[in-house]
Amino acid sequence: MKKFSHRGLEALCVLVLVPAVAQAGATVYVVHGIPGEDLNLVPSLPVDVSVNGQCALPEFTFGEIVGPLALDAGEYDIAISLADPANPCGNAPVIEADDLILEEGQTYSIVAHLTEDGAPTASAFLNNVSPTGRKARVLVHHTASAPTVDVEFSRSIWWWTQYRTIEGASNGDQGAVLLPAGHWDVALFPAGGSDAVFELADLAFEQDTTYLVFAVGSLTNNTFTLLLQPVLETNAFAYVIHGIPGQDLNLDPALPVDVSLNGECALPGFTFGQIVGPLPLPAGEYDIAIALADPQSPCSGAPVITADDVTLEVGQNYSIIAHLTEGGAPTASVFVNDVSRTAPKGRVTVHHTAAAPTVDVEIRRFGWRWGRAFGLEDVSNGDQGSITLLPGRWGVSLFPAGGDDAVFGPASLTVQPQKTYLVFAVGSLTNETLTLLVEPVMQE
Repeated sequence: MKKFSHRGLEALCVLVLVPAVAQAGATVYVVHGIPGEDLNLVPSLPVDVSVNGQCALPEFTFGEIVGPLALDAGEYDIAISLADPANPCGNAPVIEADDLILEEGQTYSIVAHLTEDGAPTASAFLNNVSPTGRKARVLVHHTASAPTVDVEFSRSIWWWTQYRTIEGASNGDQGAVLLPAGHWDVALFPAGGSDAVFELADLAFEQDTTYLVFAVGSLTNNTFTLLLQPVLETNAFAYVIHGIPGQDLNLDPALPVDVSLNGECALPGFTFGQIVGPLPLPAGEYDIAIALADPQSPCSGAPVITADDVTLEVGQNYSIIAHLTEGGAPTASVFVNDVSRTAPKGRVTVHHTAAAPTVDVEIRRFGWRWGRAFGLEDVSNGDQGSITLLPGRWGVSLFPAGGDDAVFGPASLTVQPQKTYLVFAVGSLTNETLTLLVEPVMQE
């Protein structure tokens, strides 16, 4: 194995597990894709990996996939040596990489593999793992000792055969294809050719899932194979909303605050009306503290709002909002957002987070005085209600529960298909600061 320095060796920095706090960092899958026999070594080719001078992964072997790993964004120094069971990471490094950078919020697959000519190397791939709805996403990584290929997926239903193809994938490339959920066969062809050099039958793909496929080994040495890894979600997703006008507390209208999560300063100088998200946060429990902003020493002030033991579950979508109680006191609430598909309609979810009594929400085609109205009844402070609507321009009005005279609105809202609109009623009805904050969310 030759010594080299390559950005692709970011693969190895994922082996340091760091605590997940306010930010999600990077999510990484690490793959050992070098069969030892291709280098005239033990087939499993165990290696030891050290990160920032510490032994992180002893005896990492061919075919292993480690992940998903949540790592702090930042720089790492990596060294790889042939495994020494008696003294892990004690051998001299055969691969070194310094100042490797992982970026916040990204998902990587990082592979130790062979070049087209059979030399050991490593590559880092940025993966699109966004929701795919009723389809599956397959990300094929060409990390084998093989020339440029076309990758063909096929399935037969009675007399009809369906095809999806990734064309011209070379060593070190990644290609993506969206497939209807179900069972598919995969074949590899020389680029532009018609004679398959590799075939694998009956791969099962589920909807709304991303699959990482790694072509590894050598066609010439008959070690070529495919490694398959579904992307496993580890995060929750949250929108954070500042819904307290400062004048309702006799303070600066912008009311800048510092927000801490689990003791870490997450959102310094957060001001009224701001919506941040969706933030990918590792699932688990969070303690939230909000203090008046201190530009000189962010998050150093005494909290004025706290919310402890807030549980965020894997894959769920949340709204975390600082707002006023019905009586006008500052507080915070956490809502679970339904962002499932409603095509061809859209969804409007109204959150009552204002200093106001229980209300009825009327939603009517904007400008249609006699058109049909849709309503949410008896929505109290700290509650939410949802309704699905056809695309178009709608007016949102608030009425005292059971009353006929609107106290707010109509406010215009344009609804598009396959979107959820998070609507937050904030401020104070008495102080005439009541307003609506709106955040459109693409549905899953």
